[in-house]
Amino acid sequence: MTRRTAVRAHPDVVFQKLGDEAVLLNLRTGVYWSLNHTGARIWDEIIHSGKLTEIVAALQREFAGSSAEINATVRDLVRELNQQGLVVVDEEQ
Repeated sequence: MTRRTAVRAHPDVVFQKLGDEAVLLNLRTGVYWSLNHTGARIWDEIIHSGKLTEIVAALQREFAGSSAEINATVRDLVRELNQQGLVVVDEEQ
């Protein structure tokens, strides 16, 4: 993933906020994920901006931790969600 990477919810995915958490479901595959507060905030930013750099920046303003830790957390979750078919990652050239 690069600074220009874009992320969007997979078209077959529905989600529901449950307090500070979120639940994702891919209607085609049946893959179901529960996101904690941090994961739900990342999901909110995926829906809101979809740009990896903006997602990381938003979380840096909100959460304690080094830039490297937050960047790694966001990228790791995006990779996992992509592998599970819950998001689509677009590598912009």
